[in-house]
Amino acid sequence: MKSLMLVTADFPPFAGGGVARYSKDIYEGLKKTNNNPVLITCSPKKSYKFKDKNIYCLYNRFYYNKALKYIWFNIISLGLKKKVFETKKCSLIHSLSSCQSDVGFSRLITKNFFISILNTFSQVTKSNVGISKKDKFFRLIFNTFMKLNEHLISKISKRVITISEGTKNAIIKDYNISNNKIKVIPLFINKKHFYSSQKKHHHEKDYIMTVGRLVPRKGFEYLIESFNQVSKIDNKIKLIIVGDSGDKDYETLLVKKIEEYKLNNRVVIRKNVSDSELSELYKYSRFFVFTSQVEGFGLVLLDSMSFGKPIIAFNIPAVKELIKDNYNGYLVPNKNVDLLAKRILSLNKDEDNIKELGSNSLKFSERYSEKRTIKLLLREYEKN
Repeated sequence: MKSLMLVTADFPPFAGGGVARYSKDIYEGLKKTNNNPVLITCSPKKSYKFKDKNIYCLYNRFYYNKALKYIWFNIISLGLKKKVFETKKCSLIHSLSSCQSDVGFSRLITKNFFISILNTFSQVTKSNVGISKKDKFFRLIFNTFMKLNEHLISKISKRVITISEGTKNAIIKDYNISNNKIKVIPLFINKKHFYSSQKKHHHEKDYIMTVGRLVPRKGFEYLIESFNQVSKIDNKIKLIIVGDSGDKDYETLLVKKIEEYKLNNRVVIRKNVSDSELSELYKYSRFFVFTSQVEGFGLVLLDSMSFGKPIIAFNIPAVKELIKDNYNGYLVPNKNVDLLAKRILSLNKDEDNIKELGSNSLKFSERYSEKRTIKLLLREYEKN
């Protein structure tokens, strides 16, 4: 097989979150095969170069403007993609983050154009909690444009790769794409994200945790409301929310809720957490709570399970594929903060149940391996 071209506007070290992690994991997984992948991405720094010579990086002057970042990347990357595609004799182009990384221009270079859709834009726009009216207006315009474009490139691409049955069903419903054109290839656990360090981070052990960017669709306001009920009955347990800034208005809303409920000493928002520290947070937590409103997959659920932790989560489509009720955790009706509080309280006082559910979580997580995911992806490429 010839070289493979991967395209993403979001790639570490400048970008975080699920898309950046997915892009890096897929690229590094393919590097272990004999397929010589090359990757096109962008950064906020002029003349930035990766040590890996197969990663081509463009300067994006609008990197920190969500809307303009992706539109500008599509414009400035076309010439480089064409040049690298020809010089490296690539057999296909795979956009790893849908229209955010490719509005369809790659179709001008090759018919062998694949896209990954991790979340449809229809899914993402369902949650606008904590967003100002002004931001809602501009977000509506941007997301409407992206949704229309995502629909277009789903039609013109040769193959659509997605990461869960829930997202596949959303693609079929929203964009009327043939079931046969879509392939579900799940994410995998990459333990390299969690490395041990000589520096030890000391944490209290009597806490539960959650992880996710501080954006409305993560539903942290429901978790804080529920934990307020928990704190009135259990005066010891604490809640740690690990997540980097994503929406200032929403982050302000969360802080106000914590202050309103007088939970400043019980709820902690941790930002800029290193991999080693996050590893220890997972390790010493009681269990994991997940209140996201929209997810393409829920990679942090797998991370938590790989540390042998039970999970209590709102019952949304993608989550149901990972959490089996009363096996590796509990599913709670979406937005039901009262029942969520009851589940947290009951699990927290049942040590045997925590151990049993945690053991099942660890077993379940072992199904999601890099080898399996890359094998499935290469199988789709080879159908080319």
